[in-house]
Amino acid sequence: MDFAKQAHPRAWPNLAPGVSSISRLNAPKAWLSNCLASHDRCDKIEANATYSCPTRLIQISDDTLHLVCLPPDTRVTYVALSHCWGKHQPITTTTGNIEAHKASIPLESMPKTFQDAIVTTKEFGIEFIWIDSLCIIQDSPSDWAYEAARMASVYSGATCTIAAVWGMNGTCGCFRDHCPTLRISIDEQRVIGTYITHRTHEMYLRPQPKSQKYLREAALNTRAWTLQEIVLSRRIILFAEDQMYWHCTSLYESEDSLDSVTDITGTSLHIPSLGAVARHGEQSKDMLYESWQTTMKSYSLRQLTNGGDKFAALAGITEFFGGVLADEAVAGLWRRDLGRGLMWQIPVNRHCAIDQDAVERLNMPSWSWLKIKGEADPSVADTRLCVQNLDAQVKWEGL
Repeated sequence: MDFAKQAHPRAWPNLAPGVSSISRLNAPKAWLSNCLASHDRCDKIEANATYSCPTRLIQISDDTLHLVCLPPDTRVTYVALSHCWGKHQPITTTTGNIEAHKASIPLESMPKTFQDAIVTTKEFGIEFIWIDSLCIIQDSPSDWAYEAARMASVYSGATCTIAAVWGMNGTCGCFRDHCPTLRISIDEQRVIGTYITHRTHEMYLRPQPKSQKYLREAALNTRAWTLQEIVLSRRIILFAEDQMYWHCTSLYESEDSLDSVTDITGTSLHIPSLGAVARHGEQSKDMLYESWQTTMKSYSLRQLTNGGDKFAALAGITEFFGGVLADEAVAGLWRRDLGRGLMWQIPVNRHCAIDQDAVERLNMPSWSWLKIKGEADPSVADTRLCVQNLDAQVKWEGL
């Protein structure tokens, strides 16, 4: 990919982000370029991966956008979008307009978040983007079920995921008004006898970091469906309320460069680290199971409009994690770690109820933490398993 020859989105002058927003894309372009060129761990993951092409993608060109269906074995570079639908319904592909969308999708018909994501993708020099509402036929139960089961492939196969973290719906856009960190250089001169020394100090001034508010508690990270999108993505650009953040298996960094973490698996971040831990390749089975438990605690706190989607919204992570562990999922637990899995509990002084919608629609077993509506804590770190699991069977219906 040639980052030296990026096309400016002049074709859409009234729809592109402002000049300041376009200039801010220099940071994520550098993050992506550096990751592709110099992150050995990410490169190893890339080399060993086998990804199938999504069923549908949006092709970006200077004059039009349109839906394309490429052969499944096509190796294609694309960006995926993670966003909140909210109460404002975004533009969708249906059985009635899919043929029209294959011919053209007017950019001006899209909400601001889609427009920003497409312009960002174009700035990266990437030709394709995957957006759920447009690449899944929304009024086709069979297509929805098939695509929901393929989420692991879609997000893990994307070269990069754009995460619209702060927006509550598609009208918000990716970019938020930005107050860059103030950088002050101080020149120091010292006279020591007949010698004069010069030294430059740099000071950075920014509001007190509130990563928990701007990341963990942001709109995107309160929704159940979006958890797997973040976990499955190999590289993520997080458009947060305060600034942009980068997250890959090798590096976590903020737009102002004051946050920079290279050992992601050993650090507590305000975004789910399960994907980085699982892809690291050097973690013990106990640590992998513990990372799953911690992530599921986060999942239990997230909002889900339809209780019947409780398993579907975990399908991608479950497929991905089961492949890493060579284990079989048992309704939110794992066969080889079933003893500890059954020890989930409700945190002290927390109140919750049975999720009747999920129990009735999914025939949810009584022993699964997924039957709870509210916070459930499956985490049992430092617990030694001293029971033997004789058998566990869960029969799944449909994809």
